[in-house]
Amino acid sequence: HQIDGLLLMPAGASKPLSVIIFLGGSGPWEIVDSYLQNPLNSYGNMPHFYMGKLLEDGMALLLLNKRGMGRSTGN
Repeated sequence: HQIDGLLLMPAGASKPLSVIIFLGGSGPWEIVDSYLQNPLNSYGNMPHFYMGKLLEDGMALLLLNKRGMGRSTGN
């Protein structure tokens, strides 16, 4: 199976980074497509401000669609 994801890196990242992984919970939720379509209010109620703050603090973010959502395959 293939899992669809999007890796967001802090600007100018050149060293090993810590990564926060965002996974979908129950119900139909396409994290990657949601972020790409509306980054100001993606991942449910988590405003883009928090994601931007984490990136500014030097954290990388990995957004993953669960199986069967977006371009992720499987059931």
